Amino acid sequence: MKSSTVKIGIINYKNYSENVMLDQNFSSEELFRIMDNDPDFISFKVEVTPGEWFTFKGTQTVERNVEIIGTTFYAFAEPQYKHKTRVTYQLSGGGFQTSKAKALESAAYQAKKDKRFLNGLRVSVN
Repeated sequence: MKSSTVKIGIINYKNYSENVMLDQNFSSEELFRIMDNDPDFISFKVEVTPGEWFTFKGTQTVERNVEIIGTTFYAFAEPQYKHKTRVTYQLSGGGFQTSKAKALESAAYQAKKDKRFLNGLRVSVN
């Protein structure tokens, strides 16, 4: 006799929540499209084990931070003030990178890990 366990996910929006069954019809690509494009999306929760929830806040974005380190004044130059800056890139989930390429690579790697995790939660037949 085969018994199957279907996990339930909860998509939270600003005004309501929606239950999703993680069975063979579940599409992680559709979920990530909702995370990226829906302005009302807040989070997605999955009950991994009874009482233990895993929460996705959305895909990671890369933000550019510019910090002014020093200023040089030269009266006869145009413009008179020149700023020395330090540029870092921060992922929305935390973590700093020194180059944009490394930050984008890290964000893509995290999205790949999240998709692999979600695909592993589908129906398990005992």
